[in-house]
Amino acid sequence: MHSRITRILKCVALLWRVSLVFLDESASTGLLVALVGCLCALMASDKEAIVETVLQFYELDSQYGVEALVTQMQHACQAAKKAVDSGADEDLIVAALLHDIGWKLAQSAPVDQDVTTGQSCVSEESLASKLGILTVCEVSEQSTLEQQRAQHDVIGATYLRMLGFREKIPHLIEGHVLAKRYFCYKDPAYHDQLSEGSKRTLVFQGGPMSPTEAAVFESDPLFQECMSLRRWDEAAKVSGLDVPSMASYGELLQRAIVHPRRAADAVQGSYVRNGNTLLAIAAI
Repeated sequence: MHSRITRILKCVALLWRVSLVFLDESASTGLLVALVGCLCALMASDKEAIVETVLQFYELDSQYGVEALVTQMQHACQAAKKAVDSGADEDLIVAALLHDIGWKLAQSAPVDQDVTTGQSCVSEESLASKLGILTVCEVSEQSTLEQQRAQHDVIGATYLRMLGFREKIPHLIEGHVLAKRYFCYKDPAYHDQLSEGSKRTLVFQGGPMSPTEAAVFESDPLFQECMSLRRWDEAAKVSGLDVPSMASYGELLQRAIVHPRRAADAVQGSYVRNGNTLLAIAAI
């Protein structure tokens, strides 16, 4: 869709230039307004398609983790509700809702049906690998799916940048795992109370921060929001809790999409890293 919009933009520019030659100013302006209106409608439909794709990731619901009492969808919706109840802005609410979308990308992806049997085939290659995200995130193509799930923050953030979400949202999604590492650095007791699964993923995520990394993270303009997102993440695991559905956030998600779609190698994050090591904060 994004390449289609680019082609249409070029056509609009060409038609505008031609209209200036053959039509008077009033007619040219009217034509341009009509063309821009059509383009806006097309871009709106693309946003709807993006949101539908994102929501579809959660339709095949799965458990949040072996030790959890909630599904991925329930966990996402509970985190978003905590953000809403805290008076968070729209970007932080969206980040809370999608903070674990990288889990959905770090899994074996269904592929086309086998033409000989008519049955769906399942590839051992993750969606993140197929989309070129692992290379951009400096996650090894030979990494296990468990390792990729552990690094769901950078994988999910890269994916949302590819879809055109406002940079603050993927920044916060990366930040919720950095906050976990920061908490472990500041308070050894925090590490001790982590679940066994969370302790295991922490190793893949870079372990507790170093003093240098912690100082960089504290300089992040969104430091407090990252810390809040981590706390909501931890608390959003209540079995049977009644909260608004993911679909109820559809319009919010559409408003958060402000850029055209891009390939993985065309996006750049606002955290500067060397592997898992945090080096600096770029412009958000």
